[in-house]
Amino acid sequence: MPPYTLTPITATDRTTISTIFCTSYTTNPWFRLQYSSLPIPQIIPGFALRFPAGNLSKPNAWHLKLLDAGLDNKCIAFARWILPGRVFGRLSEELKREGGGMGLQGEKEEDLERYRREREEGYVDGVAIGMDVRVPDEARVELDAMRAKAPAPPEEYIELEALHTLPEHERKGAGTALMEWGIRLADSEGLPIRLLSSPHAFELYKRFGFVELGRVTFDLARWGGEGEFIWYLMSREPKTAE
Repeated sequence: MPPYTLTPITATDRTTISTIFCTSYTTNPWFRLQYSSLPIPQIIPGFALRFPAGNLSKPNAWHLKLLDAGLDNKCIAFARWILPGRVFGRLSEELKREGGGMGLQGEKEEDLERYRREREEGYVDGVAIGMDVRVPDEARVELDAMRAKAPAPPEEYIELEALHTLPEHERKGAGTALMEWGIRLADSEGLPIRLLSSPHAFELYKRFGFVELGRVTFDLARWGGEGEFIWYLMSREPKTAE
């Protein structure tokens, strides 16, 4: 595995992270249906406008970027974990003691207000620029029904909400490094991890011990697309040291 470093994401990473997010979905039919009216390069600026305020609005969201030392510390991947409040607080305190940057959580109040104003520029009539809201809005009903049928998670658990790698750097260990960070944390805290997986990442998560709790198969023709797309609800139980 190349020499990778994990460090908190900051607001200055907004364009880099938005580029990774959007380009990682270049061949994803679900994402392309949501933004079928625009090519990928034209979607990225709107994501960058919404990024800081949008992610800061998520309680206890821990954002990590992965830097490749072999590429002059270029950021090639990132992940967003939703943590229990006590775990988020402990990690934040550890960063302070170590003198590390606080990432998005360390932004100044005057900057936060600016990010909130900029976020609104990424919408037209309340809709993200270029988005066909029918896809997420209609799918949410069926995805919520799938979650309701699955075993309920415990009061405390970790959710992997996002993990994306630049396409040209996939299958080189970047996703593995980000996953291992979350798994070490989950095992040390005795917490399960839940996530929603696309078909592209399904086998990767299985290798890390995730099991399928449910799935929803969508006929993309209902939104003008072709073929089917499956979302998988997955969970991993913590492992204790022997």
